[in-house]
Amino acid sequence: MKKIKNLLEKFVFFSLALAQEYEPPDFEEPEELVDRINTIVRWLVTFLIVLSAIFIAMAGFNYVTSGGDEDKINKAKTQLVYGLVGVAIAALAYALPRVIYHVVSG
Repeated sequence: MKKIKNLLEKFVFFSLALAQEYEPPDFEEPEELVDRINTIVRWLVTFLIVLSAIFIAMAGFNYVTSGGDEDKINKAKTQLVYGLVGVAIAALAYALPRVIYHVVSG
């Protein structure tokens, strides 16, 4: 309990120190904000694809090492589905704003 309290105190102190030094960005043009948002979306999409690839690799490993156990095979199939859903969501997150932009701009 003492370790958790000590860790929590350090976290609060560090957070307060960072909060005092933070200045919100000053955007002179709206395009700068859009560029910043696009950069964040690209990072998130990259992270999601890497995470999905890890899930797919884990599913393959679990399937290969299942030894015919139905529970392990079902777990591997579920992990594979989660990995593929992650890839689909990442693709949509990357493509949807571009599609909307082209539809709106005509």
